[in-house]
Order: sequence, then C-alpha cells, then structure tokens
Amino acid sequence: MSSSLGFIEELGFKYAGKWVLDGGGKIKADLIEAKKELKNVLYAFVVDEKVVYVGKTVSLAQRMRNYRNNLDDGQFTNRKVNCEITQEIAKSDKEVLIYVLSKDDVNSQIENFNDLIKIPVSLEDGVIGKLSPKWNEQGKD
Repeated sequence: MSSSLGFIEELGFKYAGKWVLDGGGKIKADLIEAKKELKNVLYAFVVDEKVVYVGKTVSLAQRMRNYRNNLDDGQFTNRKVNCEITQEIAKSDKEVLIYVLSKDDVNSQIENFNDLIKIPVSLEDGVIGKLSPKWNEQGKD
C-alpha cells in the first residue's frame, strides 16, 4: 500500500467529489450527483493521496453543508475542518477530495448484516486508528 488513499480504496471507499471555493471565497462541496443523497456513510477527506480526515454521518449532503456553514451551534469540528479545508485549497491550489463508503460499497458477502450493523460507521475508529489523519484529534468532540 503506497498511500492512505490506496488503503481506503481497498476498503471500498469511492470518490464522491471535492471541496471548491465559491465566488465569495467560501468552501463548497462539489459532490457527484449520485452521491449527494447518500445516508449512513463513512467519509474521508484526501489531500495528495493522504487521508487527512475521517468521519461518519447520517446524511452526506447535510454534513458537507454543516462544514461549509460552520453549523451545529458552532461545533468545534465544523469550525476546525472548515478552516483546514479553506487553508489547504487557498495555500497552494491543493485539492481536498471527498471519498465515501456506503453500504452499497461494502462487500456483498456481508450485505445481509447491513440492517444489524452500520458497517461504514463501525469502521470509523479503526480507520482513524490505522491512519491517524492529522485533522482527527481524538477527544475534541
């Protein structure tokens, strides 16, 4: 495995889009249409083939909006990740890519367990532990 991107792709993560700056200099998730309505997913942000953040969400589109707008009553994570994305894009025209793992991406051999176990959500701690993404600071939320 040459990169943490390779690791998550082996797990079944799929490219879902990237963060861009809108005309006003505010970040915006440019998601692939087919990924916008995904529910109960594990997602990762990738810069230069390195996973820099991993999270889970009930609604991908809503979670990305929260990062854009720093919502959820000013939650620490929203503010921090918004700042990290903005700085990464602005400092050197780097791309912050968005990858997701949904139940449809998970190996078909375990499809029968998806109603009992939310597999992408269950993998979050393991993926964070393995890769130690720099934006994931344990114990901050």
